[in-house]
Amino acid sequence: MPYTGAVLPDEASWFAALPVGSVDEELKLCRLRLGRAAAAEARLIASGESEGLARIQDEINRITTRIDRFENRRAQLLAVAAAAAAAGVAPDDAPDDPQALARAIRAALDEIEAVTAPDDDNPDGDADA
Repeated sequence: MPYTGAVLPDEASWFAALPVGSVDEELKLCRLRLGRAAAAEARLIASGESEGLARIQDEINRITTRIDRFENRRAQLLAVAAAAAAAGVAPDDAPDDPQALARAIRAALDEIEAVTAPDDDNPDGDADA
């Protein structure tokens, strides 16, 4: 489902320019919502109001976590595509040789493990997924 209907007129060029990969629409929407939440936070802080600030900051943290998960998923998909290409397997093509397929699968799994290695900054890993 495209989210372009949710984009405000003054956000259209920014939305179109967001750099993302194979999970484009979801990542763009998250970044759009993050921008909106950050702008709302800035307005509240500038006005000296504190009502609703904690809720907005919680939303910013939630959106940031989703972006991190989408970026991780994107990295996994890119790693699988790179591993398949390195093994000589086209994305929509299964090799006839079972050994070639096994090598492609092993290379893809190795690439996924490399991009999903535990993050020292996040001891829980992807516990919120």
